[in-house]
Amino acid sequence: MDIPTLKAIESFIFSMTFAFLLTSAAMMEREWRITVPNWLCLAGDASYSIYLVHISFQIIFLKTAMRYGALQSIGPQLTYLLILISSIACGIAAFLCIERPMLSQFKKWRHKSDHHPA
Repeated sequence: MDIPTLKAIESFIFSMTFAFLLTSAAMMEREWRITVPNWLCLAGDASYSIYLVHISFQIIFLKTAMRYGALQSIGPQLTYLLILISSIACGIAAFLCIERPMLSQFKKWRHKSDHHPA
């Protein structure tokens, strides 16, 4: 087999394994056999905010790291890890400061309109 075919097979096996693990964890959680840690629930709740802001913050943090020589002083792996963690933290902050309050307000408005028919 050629390399692209092997890579495709490897990717498929990895994806199916991860899907199986994720499905199993969800089923176990549903049946209360496991509990999900609060920090992981927060990351899940904030996942859309993280998705929306992570690229912008990664670009900003990478440009800042390059300007101040972080790649040379602490190495590319540690620089990337710090950028990744910082981007996720900014996404969680966006969730806590913007998305969650907006969702809460929308729920109040919806609840209020449900009790006052037009």
